[in-house]
Amino acid sequence: KGNRIINIIFNLLGLQYKFLPVSRKIVSIAKHLQPDVISLNQIEGGYFQTRDIKKLQKIAPIIWTMHDEWAFNNNASSLALNENERKIYPSIGIKWGNWLKNQKQKIFNSCGFTIIYPSASLASKSNIKKYSEIIPHGIDTEKFKPGKVAHLLFVAEKTSKAFGIDRILSELDKITKNKIILTVAGKGEIKGGYKNILVINRGFCNEDELITLYQSADLFIYPSQADSFGLV
Repeated sequence: KGNRIINIIFNLLGLQYKFLPVSRKIVSIAKHLQPDVISLNQIEGGYFQTRDIKKLQKIAPIIWTMHDEWAFNNNASSLALNENERKIYPSIGIKWGNWLKNQKQKIFNSCGFTIIYPSASLASKSNIKKYSEIIPHGIDTEKFKPGKVAHLLFVAEKTSKAFGIDRILSELDKITKNKIILTVAGKGEIKGGYKNILVINRGFCNEDELITLYQSADLFIYPSQADSFGLV
């Protein structure tokens, strides 16, 4: 319980890379397992002390896949988060300015690792001077490829991540002269009530269903300006 309180406090201050007792377990487990490679993903969030990268690099080579801007920014891009997610996502309680970035930069400069960026866009924003590769998230393009037939499509893990889609649909409903079918794939639902847009909520879909939806879409809506995974 004491460790949890400390983690919460330091996380809110944006100092999770300075002191997190729970992070000791990660290092000890890595020492015990003696892996050939250590893969890092999103290490912010109150469970990993960033300076422990120095200890992990002595155990095995590190490959870090970066999904957002946290490593080279004050915080991860808030554009990728809706209001509910911001309540649980690591946020900075005190505005430390560039001091936070400088502290992280010192840690990164003192240790070695390879970076994988899932997109050229994210790579272009980074100022971390390490060997890196751009490797997009794996998609089987033999299955997910263009098809025919027309309708509108929105896909997300959760429809609560439909960043601003209500504004897009409202404007589209005003200007369109045609009837439009919007198919929604993902947990939850997007409410209808539009004059010219019929909303069909499909919920979770298996791979074959998802491929059919993508191939039959005339227009795909994806209003997010940032995404920590980007599989959609």
